[in-house]
Parts: sequence; C-alpha cells; structure tokens
Amino acid sequence: MKYLLAAAGLLTVHATMAQAIELTCGAPVIYVGEQSRDRSDTVVGVDVYHSNGEWEVRHRMGNGSEIHRINQYLMRDTSNRNMIQWRGASFKYPNLVMVGEIKRDNRTGQPLYIEWIYNNGALKMNAAAYCKERVATYSPLPPQSTPQAAPPPPAPPPVATPAPQPQQQPTIIVVQPIPLPPVTVNPEPKPEPKAEPKPEPAPKPVAKRDVVPINVQNNSATLNVGLGNQTVTMLLDTGATTSTVTEAVADALVSGGHARWTGEARYKMANGSVTSAMTILIREVRIGSHVVRDVKASVSPNHAEMLLGLSVLTAIGSFTIDTRTGELSFIANEAAL
Repeated sequence: MKYLLAAAGLLTVHATMAQAIELTCGAPVIYVGEQSRDRSDTVVGVDVYHSNGEWEVRHRMGNGSEIHRINQYLMRDTSNRNMIQWRGASFKYPNLVMVGEIKRDNRTGQPLYIEWIYNNGALKMNAAAYCKERVATYSPLPPQSTPQAAPPPPAPPPVATPAPQPQQQPTIIVVQPIPLPPVTVNPEPKPEPKAEPKPEPAPKPVAKRDVVPINVQNNSATLNVGLGNQTVTMLLDTGATTSTVTEAVADALVSGGHARWTGEARYKMANGSVTSAMTILIREVRIGSHVVRDVKASVSPNHAEMLLGLSVLTAIGSFTIDTRTGELSFIANEAAL
C-alpha cells in the first residue's frame, strides 16, 4: 500500500465531521491480489455510506448483482480523529480480516475508498477506488409567523332564573285487600313427561391431506425445495435434525440477500464423531404451498448431496411418506383449516 499512498498523495479525512458521508465510486484498482475474470465476481462500482459510527458498503458486480459487506464481515467502526475506518472478521472464514477506509487525494481533493484483506496477518488483497462525494446536510425550516388568537366571543346576556316553587307532598291511599272465599280444586292427573330426543353427536373433523410429490429411487426420496429465489433438489432425511446445502448454493443465497452467515457450529455424526461446519440462516424455505422462515442449515462441499432435515417438516405439521405412490402428505383437521 506504500506505492498507492506515494502515487496519490493521500490525506486523512477527519472522523469528527458532523455530516454523513456518501460516496459513489468507480471500479476499484487492484494493487495486491488478482481481479477475477468472471463477471459475477468483477466489481464495477462501490457505494459507501458512513454516519455516527454506522457503515454501509455495497459492491456492484458486472452481472448486475450486489454484494453487501455487512453480510460478509462483522463490521466494527474503528474511526478516530485522524481517520475514518472500519474493521471486521469474515463470517465464512474466521482467519480473514478486512479493513475499509475513506481517504482524500492531496492533489485533487477527490475522496477514495480503500480496502485491505489480511489472512492470519498477511496482506492478501489491496484495492482503491476514486469516488464522488455527496454530503447530506440539514437546514432549519424558516420561522413561521404566529397567528394572532381571535378575540373571545362576547358573553351571553344573563337569563333570569325563576324562583323555586314549593312542591306539594303527594297523598298515598292504601287499599286493604278483601279476603276471598276458599276454593276447592279437583286435582287432575299430571301428564307423564315426554322423553326428550338425545342430541346427535357432532361429526368428527375430517382430515385433509396436503400432498407434495417426491421421487423415490434406490430406497431414497428426493423433492424440490424452494430456497430464497431458487429451487433445488434435496434428499429427504428424517434422521437428520439439521438441513444442509452446498457451498455454491450458500454463497448464492447470501449474495442475493436471501440468507446470512451465522458462523461455525459443531455437529455430532451418526457414528459418534464430532465435526465442525459453517452455517447460514435461510430467510424462507418453501415446500409445496408451505413456507418455513429462518431455517438454519450447515454448509457442505459442492460435491455433497443437500439434505432436508426433520426440523423443517415438523415446523409445518404432522406428515406421512408413501414411497409406493411417491407422496409426502401433511395432515390437518378440517376444523383447523
């Protein structure tokens, strides 16, 4: 990076600015490392926003997609009075650390955005991009004249109140009842009570089936599962508590904003051994007409088969698997539908 500083004549931008900094930058120049020839991995522009310790860094790719640094690194503001900078460890590769910084060209005054990547302390990548600056400013509203209050309406003229008249006490007359002569009534036989009809038992709720087709081959079942904005084929594994996706699918989901990295987790295998794997949190998993949100999945190599775990199925409800008809059925009572 010493060659970049000497060539551009950079000045540090003080971090005590009261205004937010917004930068729209062109394609970065690679000084250390190599630029990929794949358009999906080629940066054509960078957008940077910094205000009160908050950072947003977005890379625009050659294929039209976008990559947000907040989905890749645990961004932490490390600015001081001499620099505006952030630093963060990678969610996917804990040994990687990225540093991003805003500087200014001493000759032209034009701002730059610079990034470094270190692997166990060794510099692996350094790139810088020239930017256009937009500073969000706030101006107070012009003073408004205070409307004069309207004079209160004149009080109504007093109304004469009539003098209270003495009330006359009512006279209560009590009539004494005249006793009636005794009456003899011949008792009649009481009719026998009729048996009331017993209510008919309420019909039992009818179970409805919600069927999802599966493909059964060689004693294994696969089905189509929606992950974010794509549909993949997964192996139905009721013995697995956690679902798994390949590294390529995980990268595509995170890049598209449909998942985020959640770090490394340890899993106990069926043979009793313990292994570690990176994990992601998928925003939406679709099975038929059902949607399960915030599903945690481990990341496996690209040649491995993706598994749909039991936790996703039980989140939907009770289910049965019929390997003869090739059906995964979710059962729900009609009263609950």
